[in-house]
Amino acid sequence: MKQTIQLVLICLAFLSACQSAPAIPTEPVTIDTQPDALPVAAPTIARTTLNNQSVTVSIPPGWNALATDNAILYTEMHHSFAAVGHLEGISVSIFAPSSDELARHGELVMQASNPAHTLLSLVVNEGHHVASGHATVPTAFQWQGHEAAYYTASSGAGVITVLLAVSISQDTLLVMNVSAPATERQRVRQQLPAILSSITIEEHTLKGEHLNALPAVLRFPAEDLNVAGN
Repeated sequence: MKQTIQLVLICLAFLSACQSAPAIPTEPVTIDTQPDALPVAAPTIARTTLNNQSVTVSIPPGWNALATDNAILYTEMHHSFAAVGHLEGISVSIFAPSSDELARHGELVMQASNPAHTLLSLVVNEGHHVASGHATVPTAFQWQGHEAAYYTASSGAGVITVLLAVSISQDTLLVMNVSAPATERQRVRQQLPAILSSITIEEHTLKGEHLNALPAVLRFPAEDLNVAGN
């Protein structure tokens, strides 16, 4: 579980600080233009393998994507992946805790009534490590019948994050990290269903439209709002 929390925190730190570009992917992204779609607006498909399971993500039109051996990352600003010193636009990372790790902590996480909520609670309990900022208490919800949870976080550097986790099966969790400048916090909530429009892991497909069940306004820790203004 320590490694899982470290992976969550690494993604948070990467997206909030943008101090260096991700490692060159060991498994390239597969890009497929969806049939019968207009070329200009055609979404792309990013594919990779996480914990020996195939993961497919629909990338919003015009966004940039890359796959590593442990995550799919995509951003609406090309230089969000570069060392520009600050985050621009919305960036997303999707990854899965290892099955071996979950098995070792099965009683704590996978045997919980909502494994996703338990996982995020463990991350938030490391409060002084969450993006060097502040996080809300995780909130449980259901995503197409799957137990899920989310929390919001803010950093002292003017970056906000929505971190979601969903329990796909008895031994599979998927984590989605959506980060943006604090000035974009309203747009993040508005665009969340489109940003996470379709995620498939093996035979399970999650549709972003079901995220409309989340609160219409996501509340972020107040400490960061002073940076962005209201």
